[in-house]
Amino acid sequence: SLNFIVDESLPADYDAQNSSVSQTPVTGTPAGGAIVSATDGLSSPVVANSSGTFQLVSIATGTWSVTISSGILYTDRTSIAVTANTTTPLGTVGLTSSTANGYISGRVEDSSNNPINGVQVAASGGSATTASDGTYRFSIATGTYEVTANPGNTSAPSYTSEITTGVVVNTGQITSNVNFTLSDGGKFSGFATTNGTDPFPGVVFDAKLSGTSEGTGLSGADGKFLIPNLPVGTYEVDAYAPSGEDVSPSTKTASVVGGTTVFVDTFTVSGAFGKIKGSLTTGGSAPIKTGVLVIASTATISGTTPPTMNNSLRSGGIFYYAGSSLADGSYSISLPGATYNVYAWYSTYIVNVATTTKKSGSATVAAGGSATIDFNW
Repeated sequence: SLNFIVDESLPADYDAQNSSVSQTPVTGTPAGGAIVSATDGLSSPVVANSSGTFQLVSIATGTWSVTISSGILYTDRTSIAVTANTTTPLGTVGLTSSTANGYISGRVEDSSNNPINGVQVAASGGSATTASDGTYRFSIATGTYEVTANPGNTSAPSYTSEITTGVVVNTGQITSNVNFTLSDGGKFSGFATTNGTDPFPGVVFDAKLSGTSEGTGLSGADGKFLIPNLPVGTYEVDAYAPSGEDVSPSTKTASVVGGTTVFVDTFTVSGAFGKIKGSLTTGGSAPIKTGVLVIASTATISGTTPPTMNNSLRSGGIFYYAGSSLADGSYSISLPGATYNVYAWYSTYIVNVATTTKKSGSATVAAGGSATIDFNW
């Protein structure tokens, strides 16, 4: 334990006394109500009595720092050695420094209760790195915070990242024992494609450990996905393709190895949407600036005018995919991979009399790919 007398006016660098008996302040005002906290991560803060004395007990053996605060006044004492079954007297302590902030402190350990050195602990507006004993402390403005140990797994890649919410900080006070236990951790990566080569974005991956989701990832424009911050273990990685599409394998078993990124597999998407696109021109090169209706379907569209889109037309499982050209004469229609009949109708007007001309062609679209078909009037 540690014995103190707290004085709000005396210098903060008095040497430790050679007695465990508390002393009465010789000058200044006793800091009754001052809060005392150590960085050992085990003891709980205590409050000085009306005469400014207190005893901080159940401190872990080792060398720690102690912060004493009363309102906006505070002081820090560093390198205080604590041995088992003894009381360490520090004499009279003067609170002479001022702050408008408070403090967050605690300890970061691994799953075997060993301290982890060099881990960043951060909240919005403040951060610190753990010492060799796993302790940390930083000053921060008053408020309520979310505190993260090892954010982004960057300071300690072999461990997970953990978050504590609702941490309240008051002026001149230490919010202590914001402790973290980090598990050994790693990452999963993989690749989504339609043909083994071309990337496919938008596939969701869920890593489940004993049936509980531990993290998710999404394939990007390059087809790659990453699921970070996973505890060591054997997982079921489930793949979810966009609506109307299938992915194989849909489930894969993989194991996380601490501090490494494990490639799960290549996932192939079938039935993926592709595009039919092209340009619409007159006279060989002039883009048509008015909207031209374009329809793609596996069915044959007869007649010279566009069909009427209704329930009867769409019966029997036949789908029609439609689009309209832009001001630059280009068009693009998203649709599943298949072979399509493509139709376009361009209307011209003479003395308010419309003349509609139909063009047609065919195009084959691979899943997730594209095909180009141009029309000229």
